[in-house]
Amino acid sequence: MFSPIHNKLARRAGWHTSTSFKEMGNIYREIISRGSLSRGNLFLREKPWDMDTKKQKPPTDERAPILVAFGQAVRRRRKELGFSQEAFGDACGLDRSYMGGIERGEHNVALINIMKIIATLGISPSEFFSDLDGVD
Repeated sequence: MFSPIHNKLARRAGWHTSTSFKEMGNIYREIISRGSLSRGNLFLREKPWDMDTKKQKPPTDERAPILVAFGQAVRRRRKELGFSQEAFGDACGLDRSYMGGIERGEHNVALINIMKIIATLGISPSEFFSDLDGVD
């Protein structure tokens, strides 16, 4: 009733393979909830209910001070120019939500994106980075 790979997965998950097609869907749902499939191998999770795969943002006190200072400098200069986050992100060629993360100090920004931000602010890199003098 099952292919060899299905038999292997069902045995690893603790089921007998003499089940009906009706139960096959239930078996697949249970296998997926208990682990992940990779090239026919079943990797069981320690905690099947731990399904959250979203990346968790670090708490404010764990963010690198230089990233927080960089974000504050970007936010201050952006507001001086009268840009919203969305309009500024569009002008830079970056997503609005990414810009928000930068301003909160959640992203370690690539140099090319730093240069896009500085160019959009209309200042020189040395002028922008003078705002970060004294940050450890």
